[in-house]
Amino acid sequence: MVCPDAADEAEGRRLAQEEERARRLAFLTMRDNSDGTTDGRFRLPTLHAQVLRKALEALTSPRRLDLQDYDGVTSDRVKVGTFKRAKGLEFKFVLIPVMRPEPLGQWSGESDDSYRERAERTRRELYVGMTRARDGLWLGYLPD
Repeated sequence: MVCPDAADEAEGRRLAQEEERARRLAFLTMRDNSDGTTDGRFRLPTLHAQVLRKALEALTSPRRLDLQDYDGVTSDRVKVGTFKRAKGLEFKFVLIPVMRPEPLGQWSGESDDSYRERAERTRRELYVGMTRARDGLWLGYLPD
């Protein structure tokens, strides 16, 4: 029978030894090429190298796509656009970053009918945005 505490302690020691070895072997050197680019060499633990790869890809690869350029083909790019441009499209996830508890107040000089119409249009546009989400919807709330 194996003692769970002893097994956890042994595993912890083994991982600590692996991490220390990886730290000793790790290095990073970079050289500015004076042309807007940099060359470099490195040796990193695999996990850190994967994180570095993701970070470099995020910095150097455009991942944003305006909805006006979206052709409906699945891609890993973030699609950015208005509710109106999203009408008729479907997305795996939808992020609506700024929600308010109610439409913005009535503008100076705006008639009651115009305000009601604007509030109704805002509600319909929000419905369009929310119903574009296939698997997930994230709503950011902005209190007044």
